[in-house]
Amino acid sequence: MTVEDVWDKCNQPGRRTQEEILQERGERGIRVADVDYRKGHLQLGMLKGNEFIITLRNVKAPSVEAIDQSMEVLKTKGFINYYGMQRFGTASVPTHAIGLALLRSEWAKAIDMILRPRPGETPEIQEARLAWAVERDLDKALRLMPRRVVAERCILESFQRARGDTRNVLGALSSVGAGAEAEDVEEGVEFMDEAGEAEAIGLKDADKSPLE
Repeated sequence: MTVEDVWDKCNQPGRRTQEEILQERGERGIRVADVDYRKGHLQLGMLKGNEFIITLRNVKAPSVEAIDQSMEVLKTKGFINYYGMQRFGTASVPTHAIGLALLRSEWAKAIDMILRPRPGETPEIQEARLAWAVERDLDKALRLMPRRVVAERCILESFQRARGDTRNVLGALSSVGAGAEAEDVEEGVEFMDEAGEAEAIGLKDADKSPLE
């Protein structure tokens, strides 16, 4: 991936030169910096960590002392590091919900959620989902479903190989691939972990920030 590719992913593509990409912020306020070309590619697990500077403006507090006290609570007791929507997504069918169904061995429910119509998708995907969900037309749904929609196509193709028999839901899920299934399950586990952490923190008799 080149510098231009990175900038195109962050901003409106094809409107600036490489020099402008490196020197100016894009429409979304993102600027590519500290570019260093190497012979090898980054692999999973090579990231040593992230560091962020968070600036709070227009903070409403009863006093400066209250802010200092809140900062001290954060420094000494920390906070729950929620994954939030960045991890689980904002779609009408969140990935962690599918993961929870898989953890509970609710195979049919997981398939229903994967194939379910959802707002915000392209017309061709919506039409394909409706062909299955409303018309129950397997051939039409598979014909309309774009190849980039991998999980849905794998399930529909599994049903097609079974000549329309949709009873082998576990087999259909297995056709999606271990990687995709494991990712949904992982997000389901992480969602439950966060809920457990929040409950544990709420039950502890810990100092609370005066700004809560």
